[in-house]
Amino acid sequence: MLNIESQFRSGVVEQPWDKRNLIFEEALGASPVKIDWVTGYDIRNEIGADIPYKHQGTSLSCVGQAWSYYAWCKQVKEAMEFYKMTFQELQENYPKELDVLSAKSVYSQIHLPGGGAYVSAGGARLIKWGIVPESVVSSYQNGSTPGEEFMEEDTWLNDDVTKQAEAFSGSEYRVIRAKENMDLFAQAIQENGGVVGGVTGQNGRGWLTERPQIPLPGKETWGHCIPYLAFGKDEYGEYCATPNSWGDLLGKKWEPGAPPGYGWQKLYRDYFVEGLQFDPFTYTDKLNTNRKTMRPLIKGSNKPEIYYIGMDGKLRHIYSMPALREGEKSGLWEAFDEAKHTKPQAEVDAMVKSYDVGFLI
Repeated sequence: MLNIESQFRSGVVEQPWDKRNLIFEEALGASPVKIDWVTGYDIRNEIGADIPYKHQGTSLSCVGQAWSYYAWCKQVKEAMEFYKMTFQELQENYPKELDVLSAKSVYSQIHLPGGGAYVSAGGARLIKWGIVPESVVSSYQNGSTPGEEFMEEDTWLNDDVTKQAEAFSGSEYRVIRAKENMDLFAQAIQENGGVVGGVTGQNGRGWLTERPQIPLPGKETWGHCIPYLAFGKDEYGEYCATPNSWGDLLGKKWEPGAPPGYGWQKLYRDYFVEGLQFDPFTYTDKLNTNRKTMRPLIKGSNKPEIYYIGMDGKLRHIYSMPALREGEKSGLWEAFDEAKHTKPQAEVDAMVKSYDVGFLI
């Protein structure tokens, strides 16, 4: 096995809070569910097949790698539902539907100067542009694991590729605001088939093994983007699991009936409660919003600001009219009516305010 740990560097850059982010918690419509950690969840049980491993080599393309994993799982599940076929039947009848998706086609459009990217930038690129298969834009350099310069190169980008990418675009993504809440992670994984997040890691802490350890204080750390696609519980405790993007690290082949996260790296509760998670994002189908729990709107009589009332009774400021319309279309809040939603200014001023909210459009 290639010893790559000495080459680990930051592929994720911490992003300042963006008030336009949609919040995962706001789409739940009810109290968080109780997680069955013993039974757990693994996206491979829904697909009925293993997931091809990715390898970023010495590049800092982990954001592209993680989102391309997640997009592939979404694509496969969608194809299975559309054709009413199992994974194996798709292999025989529609093999192109199972093409591995390209990390480079995402990363080369979002990387920052010096390498690395924001986690959210990968989700935004999938929504606004899409992604294409490896057969269109390869993430491997002459058949070998890539370097950073290769992954940043974007001379492949043209109108024809963009048109192909549209087939994979169009979903909505949300951030898990309470990123220290491991149970909320598990709920998001179970309801949405995964979460794309990032962790603070450190060389020499087992990142080539099944159970990476949290960093030690006072030593250099790095940021790494990963797709969480399973969760469960073993003798070491509760964990969320990832295939990561450094190839088949453990050499354990998944089979139906295997424990959740089998063959993948497991991050345990300390990786969540110790504040080592970057902002995590998950896709949420716009059509899945429960319209019975649409948030009511409110506006003061003397000011133009429009808010919606969160489940906690606090007001979230809707920062623009386009955001107001997008939220209405997705069913997050009801349609704004000037007469219905305008209240005395003193009443609105007296209510507790929370963060701004909007849509990435």
